[in-house]
Amino acid sequence: YCECVHSSEKGRNGCIKSDKELLMRCKASRKPETHVCHAGLVDVAVPIILDGDIAGYLILGQMRENKPFGDLEKYLKDLSLDTEIMAERYEALTTFDPLRIESIVSISEMLAKYLLLENSLKPQFGFSVQTAVDYITENLAEPLSVENIARKCGVSKNTLYRSFADET
Repeated sequence: YCECVHSSEKGRNGCIKSDKELLMRCKASRKPETHVCHAGLVDVAVPIILDGDIAGYLILGQMRENKPFGDLEKYLKDLSLDTEIMAERYEALTTFDPLRIESIVSISEMLAKYLLLENSLKPQFGFSVQTAVDYITENLAEPLSVENIARKCGVSKNTLYRSFADET
């Protein structure tokens, strides 16, 4: 269906405009947004927020609501596309009811948060602590002492203790 829409320059431009509008609404609200695109399908944008800033978006789309093809004529009339082919492709799309679309939005929000947690919450240590962690990891089979670790890091035991307390 969307491939047919994109075969028309007006269709491609309509998709770009529609996506921009959706992303601008999502950016303004900082919450998931849904809308019906210029070709009559539902699109969803979910902001990925990192440290209070929008780092990106999850964009899902091309979801057909349970509407007859005739309801889309207002969307497609200016695209000069073969109505019969468009109807056939539209009917082949999976239908999504409003509850299912809302579920997709909720799952997408969870996915965005999961991606951030998996990729962003890695500890960031200072040089001494990172050197100590690396040394410990590389030498787990050896007898380890705080004195040896501190020496390897080039700091005193007290400094190493304070650094670990502050950073972990």
